Amino acid sequence: AEEWFDHGCGLLGDDEIPEAIEAFRMALVLCPDDAEIHFYLASALYRIGNFGGAMERYHVAVELDHEYIEAWTQLGCLRFEAGDPEAAVEAFDIALTCHADYPDAVFHKATVLADLGRSDEAVVLWKQYLDFDQDGPWADAVMERLESVSALEVSEEVAVETVDNEDAPV
Repeated sequence: AEEWFDHGCGLLGDDEIPEAIEAFRMALVLCPDDAEIHFYLASALYRIGNFGGAMERYHVAVELDHEYIEAWTQLGCLRFEAGDPEAAVEAFDIALTCHADYPDAVFHKATVLADLGRSDEAVVLWKQYLDFDQDGPWADAVMERLESVSALEVSEEVAVETVDNEDAPV
C-alpha cells in the first residue's frame, strides 16, 4: 500500500491526476482503513471536479481518524462551496476543537462567518489567524479584509453621526 500511496503522491505532484487517483485506489485495496490515503484520494478527486466523490472521501478520512484536522478543514471548505455554510462552520469547529491553533481552519471559518454576515466573529478569527501566521498564504488577504472592515465601520459611524446631527435642534 505504501508504494502505491507514494506513487500516487508523486503523480499528484506532477499533475497526473487520473493516474494518481488510480494509484490511491490501488493503495486502498491493500489498506482500506488508512485515513491519509482517503484524504489524498479526496484531494485528487476534487482537482478533477468530482466534488461529491471528494466530499465522500473526506468523510471517510474523518470517520477513520476523528482528529484529522486537515480533512475536517477541507470538508468545511467543500461544504461552503456546496452552499452549506452552517455545515462548513461545524466542520471548522471540529477541526479547531482538535487543534485550536490550526491557521487554515481559523482562516476559512472566518471567511464563512463573514459571508454569513457575522463580521464581528470573523474579525476575531482573522486577528487570531495573524497571531499564528503573519507570513502565511492568506496573511495579505486577511490584512486587506481587516482594513476593509475597519473602513466600513468608520463610514457607518460617520453615517450615524450625520443622521444624528440632522435631528439636532438648530
